[in-house]
Amino acid sequence: MSQPNDGRMLNYNVKVKRLRLNATMSLAYTAPGMGLFDLGALIPHLSQLSEIDIFDPTHRPPYRRNAPAQRWHYSESLFSSLETSEVRLKAWTWESSMMDRDWASSEMRMHEKPYFQTLERLALRNFQAKSKRTKNGAAGTHEEQLAAALKYLPRLKSLSFESSSIITDKFLPLLPAGLDTLHIINCNDFASEGLHTFLSLQGQQLKELVLNHNQALDIAFLSDLGITCPNLEILRMDLNYYNSHSTSHDSDPKYIDLLKPDEVPSWPSTLRTLELMHLRKWTSEAAKTFFASLIDSAERLPDLRRLVIHAILNISWRDRAGFRDFWLGRLSKVFLRKSPPPNPHLMSLKAFRLWRQSQEGGTHLRAGESRTRPIASTDLSERTSPAVVIRRRAILDSDDDAPVIHKRRTPTQINKKSSLPTPEANTDEESSWHKRRLRPRTNTYMETASSDDDSPSETGADEDIFIQGLCEVVDLRIDNLRPRDTLFREVDFLDEEASGDEDWNGNDEIPGSGDYAW
Repeated sequence: MSQPNDGRMLNYNVKVKRLRLNATMSLAYTAPGMGLFDLGALIPHLSQLSEIDIFDPTHRPPYRRNAPAQRWHYSESLFSSLETSEVRLKAWTWESSMMDRDWASSEMRMHEKPYFQTLERLALRNFQAKSKRTKNGAAGTHEEQLAAALKYLPRLKSLSFESSSIITDKFLPLLPAGLDTLHIINCNDFASEGLHTFLSLQGQQLKELVLNHNQALDIAFLSDLGITCPNLEILRMDLNYYNSHSTSHDSDPKYIDLLKPDEVPSWPSTLRTLELMHLRKWTSEAAKTFFASLIDSAERLPDLRRLVIHAILNISWRDRAGFRDFWLGRLSKVFLRKSPPPNPHLMSLKAFRLWRQSQEGGTHLRAGESRTRPIASTDLSERTSPAVVIRRRAILDSDDDAPVIHKRRTPTQINKKSSLPTPEANTDEESSWHKRRLRPRTNTYMETASSDDDSPSETGADEDIFIQGLCEVVDLRIDNLRPRDTLFREVDFLDEEASGDEDWNGNDEIPGSGDYAW
C-alpha cells in the first residue's frame, strides 16, 4: 500500500473500505526482523477506510478461552494516525481486553475526536459491570461512564453489545436516544423485564433488534412488542447457549418458561423479517398460542417477507409430528407466496421469437421446432411451488424418539397390487385387518385439533382466515433435538470417498501362498 501508484494498473488503496483483523493471530505476533505489525502506519494509505474491526476470537461463539493467547492493546500510533489522516470512520469495535484498565478516562475520551464524530455503528465486547473510583476521587460505575462516553457520538444509530455483563436494568435506560439498531449477544444476566422497560422508553425508533445467546432472556416481551416497537422491521433471536468450559454443562436456560399460555405476542405492522431459533422450554399450549398469534396478525403484517421459526417441543413423537404438520400447513397457506410459473416463452430469444410469430401471423410451429412448446402450467407449478418444497422438507425432518419403519415390497405384494380387487374384497380385507389390531391407537394432534374445530363456533375458522401470501421464505421446524455447540449429522459420519475398492482389478496376488488372507 505504501508503493506509488505509478507502477500499478489499479489503485488498490482506494478499494479498501473495511479492516477486519484477528488480534491474537495477526497483530499480536512479530515478524522476523520486523517486530510487531504497526497498524498506525497502514491507516494513512487507506483514504476510503470507514470501518475497523479488531476482534478477539475467544469473544465469539462458543465464547470459550481454551488456552492463554497473545495479548494486543490499542496503540497510540493507531489513534495518532487516525487524527492526522483524512479518515472518517462509520463503524468501530471496542474490545475491553485490548484497552487500559482505566478505559473511561483514556480510550473512551477518543469519542470527542473528529474521526469518531461521524461514527454510525459501534460494537462493544467484553465490557463488565464493576464499580470503580475515578482519578479525581469521585465514585462511579462502568455503566455511568460508558453511557457518558456514548453521548459524544452524535450520529450513532447502531449499537452492539457482546459478552458484556454491563447490560443491566440500570444501564439500558442510559443508552442514547435515537437508536434504530440494537444487538445484544451472549449477555447471560440480561432478562426480559429490563428489555421490556427499555423498549417502553426508547423502542419507538428501533428498526432492527437482534437478541442471540442470552441465557436468561425469554420471549415474554413479545406480548407488547407491537406497542413498544411500532417501527420494528427485523427481529432475530437465537436461543442456543454455550458452556463456559468444554468439560462443564451450564448452558441450560435460566428462565422458567419461555412463554406462558396466557401471554399472547403482538407483532408490529412494519415487520419484514422474523427469525426465532431454538425456541424451547415451553408447553404445547404456549406454542399453540404463539403460532396462533401469527395467524391472527396476518392481515396486519403486509410487509412480512421472511418467516423462520425453529422450535423444540418435548412431547411424544406422534403428537409432535401432528403439531408440525398442522401448523406448517396453516402457516404456509397464510404466509407463503405462491408465485405463478415462469413464462416458458421467455426462456430463450428463439422461443420468444417463435411465440411472437405465432401470435402475430397465426402460423404453426414446424415439426423440428416442437421442442420449444410451452410446458403445462400445472406440471410446472407442482415442480416449482415453494410450498411443496417446504412441506417435503418438513416431512424429512426426523424425530429422535420416532420408530423407524422400513417397508419393502415383496413380489407377492407387487402381484396383489397389479390385480385390481373388488369392493367386496376390500371390505373383507379391512374387517380382517381391524380384527388383527392388538391395541387401540391414541388420537394424534391432527385428530384432536380437527375434533375441536368441529364445534359450531369454529366451523368457519379456516374459511374466514386471511391469506397474506407475500413471504418468500416460510421455514418451520419442530423437533426435540437438544442444542449443542456442535450438532453432528449423518454427513459427518460418512466417508469422504466412495465405498469400495476401485483400485482392485479382481485378482489377488499374494506371494508365497495361494490362499486368501481371510
